[in-house]
Amino acid sequence: MDRNILFSEEDARGVKQLHDDPLVIVLMIKGFNTKRILIDNGSSTDIICLSAFQQLKVDPERLQPFESPFISFSGDRVYPKGIVILMVTVGSYPQQLTRQLDFLVVDCPSSYNLII
Repeated sequence: MDRNILFSEEDARGVKQLHDDPLVIVLMIKGFNTKRILIDNGSSTDIICLSAFQQLKVDPERLQPFESPFISFSGDRVYPKGIVILMVTVGSYPQQLTRQLDFLVVDCPSSYNLII
């Protein structure tokens, strides 16, 4: 069964409308609650910062090579350290969804641990 991750008005409780704030959430990744995750529908890929990747204690041998650069928010070319597949869980039982996502691991400054 293919289910989407959706956000409703109930999820926006406490948010003053009209706003243009980014949507920042917490996800369970590899068994750890991971904070400061930016949901960016305009992003062409899912990104995890190198420091967050290291804190998850993922074996660096799991990194697969990725040679193409991408352009950072500052306009610089960034060459990823590699790509890694991580198990991500959103929600809580019984309204829970778990998926494997491919993340580019990048070493660049960011206010967020992940961008999805």
